[in-house]
Amino acid sequence: MLVEAEGWSPRLVPAVGRGEKLVVSLDPPRVLAGTIMGTDGVLAGARVAWFGRLGGLVVRREAATGADGGFRIEGIPSAAALWNATVEGAGRPAWLEVRAEGWAPALVELASDEPMEAERARVDVTLSRGVSIEGRVMEEGNGRPVAGARVVCWHGDLIPRPLGEATADSSGDFRIACLPETPVQSRRGPTSWNARQGFVGAAAAGLVPRAREVKLGPKPERLELKLPPAGSVCGRVVDGAGRPVEGVAVTWSAEGFDSWTFPELYPDIPLRAVRTNAEGR
Repeated sequence: MLVEAEGWSPRLVPAVGRGEKLVVSLDPPRVLAGTIMGTDGVLAGARVAWFGRLGGLVVRREAATGADGGFRIEGIPSAAALWNATVEGAGRPAWLEVRAEGWAPALVELASDEPMEAERARVDVTLSRGVSIEGRVMEEGNGRPVAGARVVCWHGDLIPRPLGEATADSSGDFRIACLPETPVQSRRGPTSWNARQGFVGAAAAGLVPRAREVKLGPKPERLELKLPPAGSVCGRVVDGAGRPVEGVAVTWSAEGFDSWTFPELYPDIPLRAVRTNAEGR
């Protein structure tokens, strides 16, 4: 149960028993401020978004930088609200996303007590011009170029947020510029994931989407993305006794994607999903 009130930090409350009296204490919200810089000075008009996990929910707060490159985000949940809703050991309760035209976006993983412990905290971020990746999208089997394929690059360790995208030309070639050489900057200290590891996926009408890992850096490899033709699949869902189960949702998952990643990156392409009938089909 999510409890929210204007002017207070939201809190996710675990399930309680029937008839049990529930008292929920809300904390004052926090403020995050900072300055966004480029390599040659402050950046006005940059878009700054703060994300925080409340259990399975992701809370988002946004702001834009002024002429001095400064930003201020209000209404950030308290540390108690975030940690009460975060699975122990899962970590990464909060992060910052910064975007500006002509600059590589930055994803900044915040420390566990930053900026939630203080009523007001500061995070400054410097953007770079970034690197680029190139490649070709083709049909699997015949090698024909896939013109118009939408190609997206993202880092999936936090949430699947696009770092950049492009449309394949008539030769199936694409180039995505302004990608961060290090997709995620961490203020938490050493991390277990590869900060330069990204993913690139392609989707086009009549073909099955595909995605693969890519290592970003000064000299990234040239990519080939091969999309197989779309088809159909049929089957039957039964219980442990072999009886058909009606009403089960069956959703496809393309290679390199999952049922959460794909709709975040390709919201204009609906997931193909059906429910079983009385025969379990």
